[in-house]
Amino acid sequence: MQISKFIPRPTILIFALVVSFEILAMGFLASGRLHSLIHHEPAAKPSLIGGPFTLQDQDGMTVTNKDLHGHHSLIFFGYTREQDVTPTELRVISAALGLLGADAARFKTYFVTLDPERDQPALLKSYLADISPALTGLTGSPEQVAVMAKAYHMFYRKLPDPSGGQDYAIDYSPLIYWMGPDEKFIKPFAYTTDAKSLAETLKKVLE
Repeated sequence: MQISKFIPRPTILIFALVVSFEILAMGFLASGRLHSLIHHEPAAKPSLIGGPFTLQDQDGMTVTNKDLHGHHSLIFFGYTREQDVTPTELRVISAALGLLGADAARFKTYFVTLDPERDQPALLKSYLADISPALTGLTGSPEQVAVMAKAYHMFYRKLPDPSGGQDYAIDYSPLIYWMGPDEKFIKPFAYTTDAKSLAETLKKVLE
């Protein structure tokens, strides 16, 4: 899927649904996860999703995979210059947590930029301030971001401007990752999941 300003808007949903399923199938089939997700069975462990990473948050503080320990985490990869899916999904996460009431305190939410060359900490801070103060933005060197993206089986790539300019967009798979307090993967949420459905699923599993 190509979520970018270079892709005609009517094709975004179709590409999102098709590619999201392909990414999930590739990532989960080997461990039987696709079957467990479809039939709502307990996920097998150890997880194929997740692993060591070292990044910086919007305040310049180091964040590693160890910071996921002890609480539930919702993680979304995207980039600030993408004006459709990224802000929409971040607002969905924020709204879903608002619907959880007291249970929201059991979660931390992370936005990992796939465009670290442009999305520096100061930019992430101002960007997220307009969406939700509960979100933590993560960036780093391109190599550091690539390490985390690989650990989470996140597909992404740069797309050059077709007009030949210096601008570029990023092709990526828009998934929300739910990680448990043990840093293990619990469940993905595909693009188009609304806040109410997300909150209901989170609450159901927490119970």
